[in-house]
Amino acid sequence: MNVNLNDLRARFLRALSEASVQRSGASLFAELLARYGEAHRHYHTIAHVDACLGSFDWYRGSARHPERVELALWFHDAVCDPRAHDNEHRSAHLAGARLHELGVPKAIIDEIAVHVLSTRSHRGDHPDTKLVLDLDLGILGAPAHTFAEFEREIRAEYAHVAEGAFALGRRDLLREFLTRTEIYGTPAVREELESRARDNLRRRVRELMLLE
Repeated sequence: MNVNLNDLRARFLRALSEASVQRSGASLFAELLARYGEAHRHYHTIAHVDACLGSFDWYRGSARHPERVELALWFHDAVCDPRAHDNEHRSAHLAGARLHELGVPKAIIDEIAVHVLSTRSHRGDHPDTKLVLDLDLGILGAPAHTFAEFEREIRAEYAHVAEGAFALGRRDLLREFLTRTEIYGTPAVREELESRARDNLRRRVRELMLLE
């Protein structure tokens, strides 16, 4: 995927401005760009953020506070250590610290943190949280070849995990989504992606069962 960094930078700074930031966020953009460019990342890169933001443009009308949704998308994978189990917590903490430094009001920071933290369980009650989660999981409802590439990239990020253990853990994670009454909490997203996501997940679960 080709990512226009100039456009992304302008978009990020605009979201900060809409969140009441009066100072320059250029250094924060550079920090996030460096984080998403870490060598061990294969899927959770700046291209993933760009894809989430591109999808958000389609569903922007579903957001109560669009700038908070955008900033949550920027931070939701800011910390990505495949060997750790607290990435979402650390990403939310990073968001809180950096946005506080820029003078973002606490109420806005707290809401963004809730959105980011919810990406751990992929469950949330706030409509904007649901939208953040749906945008993050949009790849599940992608065309089959795009979903397959996503799965290959996730496997590459967990290359340190043995094949059988990875297959078992991945199968259980994807199967959990299939047990849900609804994968997507935003009506407009659900209408477009739910059926294809379930097809992709069922197919991948069957594949993973052969690798256990």
